Amino acid sequence: MAPLLLLDLDNTLIDRDAAFEAWVRHVAEGAGAPVSAVDEVLAVDDSGYGDRDDVAEAMRRLLRLEDDPETLVDRIRHEHVELVALAEGVRERIEAIADRGVHLGVVTNGPVRQQTMKLRRVGLSGLVDRAMISEGAGVAKPDPEIFRRAMERAGATPDDTWMVGDSARADIRGAQDAGLRTGWVSLGRGWPGGEPPTVQAPTTAEVLDLTRL
Repeated sequence: MAPLLLLDLDNTLIDRDAAFEAWVRHVAEGAGAPVSAVDEVLAVDDSGYGDRDDVAEAMRRLLRLEDDPETLVDRIRHEHVELVALAEGVRERIEAIADRGVHLGVVTNGPVRQQTMKLRRVGLSGLVDRAMISEGAGVAKPDPEIFRRAMERAGATPDDTWMVGDSARADIRGAQDAGLRTGWVSLGRGWPGGEPPTVQAPTTAEVLDLTRL
């Protein structure tokens, strides 16, 4: 049975935070808002974990935007997608891993439309049919069920499967609960405690090298 590599999307395959920050700065400049307001919005966003309604309210208040809340939430979800890019060194590594016969999949939280747009934007739409997106799955990380479904779809077992991601809770602990080997993209952070990942490194490219897939 071929091994399976599951990958998180935001801040693992792609630098979501850099894209979102660039978009917020662009909106702020257009609105004539102070630079300090951008940092406040980013704090509410919390790397995408903040409630979208709260982010919209922060942008309306801090950037003095007149968009109605529903329209602004839609902008928050989709306009930064045009700015996303693959993390450095990722494309070469996942293509080489796939060439070695490893099955690839994405396990990500978020809306189906938004996350699918990101995969297409960075040229990974071939993974979409193996993407497990929380909105469509009806279950979200760190629930181990989402990892089990991704394995079932690929015909893999925990012994055959790795999960690589940047969130210690959603990606690593969730995958550990499903019995997977794990690779943590630390982004320079220290491990927060609990059972450590199988491997860890500051960047996605380095983690993929350590999996030896």
